[in-house]
Amino acid sequence: MGATRLSEDRTIGEFVSFSEMLKACRQGRGFALVRSSLGADDLATGRLLRPVEEATVSDLQHHLVIDRAAALRPEIQAFREWIIGEASGS
Repeated sequence: MGATRLSEDRTIGEFVSFSEMLKACRQGRGFALVRSSLGADDLATGRLLRPVEEATVSDLQHHLVIDRAAALRPEIQAFREWIIGEASGS
């Protein structure tokens, strides 16, 4: 995984595969917008959760999934609110 330096203790990850991205989410290192079919096992077992209930019917669907502990972080909550606003067009 490559990374772009933000500050002393924060980075933005760049993943070379979908499995690396989901692994990072499972470890509480971020979040991902994914198709429900690709995150179904993690959602069913509780390894990841959907922090939003909103869904859009589309040929291309994405869901925000995140580690339970990471969902409590203020920056994740802020992103959640922002992405809901963007998706709803408000």
